[in-house]
Amino acid sequence: MKNLIIIFFVSVGFVGCTISDTRIDEKIPTNIEEAFSTLDNFLTENELNQFKEIDEDKSYIWKNYLFTTYIKNNWNLSDSSSGIGQYFFKLGVKDTSDMTGIITRSFHRKINNKEIRLDEQIHYYKQYWSVVTPPNKSTYPKEVTDTTIEIYVLRYNQKNGDYGAIHVHQDSINDEIWIHDYNYGWKNISLNILDSLEDRTSNKIKIMNSLFYKK
Repeated sequence: MKNLIIIFFVSVGFVGCTISDTRIDEKIPTNIEEAFSTLDNFLTENELNQFKEIDEDKSYIWKNYLFTTYIKNNWNLSDSSSGIGQYFFKLGVKDTSDMTGIITRSFHRKINNKEIRLDEQIHYYKQYWSVVTPPNKSTYPKEVTDTTIEIYVLRYNQKNGDYGAIHVHQDSINDEIWIHDYNYGWKNISLNILDSLEDRTSNKIKIMNSLFYKK
C-alpha cells in the first residue's frame, strides 16, 4: 500500500510539468527578440498564461526547471561562435545559467508589458562575476606568498545595489590574514577586524572604507 501511495504522488507531481519534444523548434534564435518569438510560438496559450501569472523571480524555475532545461539543451548557449550564445558572449555574459535567467526573466517582463531592462540585467551578472571571481595571482602584493590560500568569501550588498564580495585568505605558515575586494584591493588585517567583518549585523562597507580610506 505504501508503494502505491508513493507512486501516486510521484505521478501527480509531474502532471502538467512536461515539455514535449515534438514541439521543439530546431531554429536557434540569434538575439533576445528572436528568443521571444520562438518562445511565444513554442508555448501553448495555456502555458503562456501560466507563465505570465507566476512571480517574475520564479520564471527561471517554472515547470520544475524544465522550461530552462529546454532552452539550455536546444539553443546551444555555450556556443560563442553562433546563435544566441554568440549574442550573449558579445554582451559579456558567458555563463549559460545567466543567459537562461536573462531570457526567462525578460520574456516574463515582455508578456506582462513591462520594461525588459536588458542592460540592467547584463550589468548585474557581469558585476557579480567580477567580484566573486578569486583574485588573479598577478595582483598579489609581494607580502602574500604562495602559502597563502583563499579560505572563504564574505558577501554583502553595496549601496548602489551591486554585489560585494570579500575574499578571505590565510597564510598556512604564519596564519596572517589577507583580504581582497574587487572594489578595494588587498589588505592585511587582524583577527579582530575579521571578526567584525564576519558579524552578519556589521556594516561591511563602513569597515572596508575605514580600512582602505582612513587618513
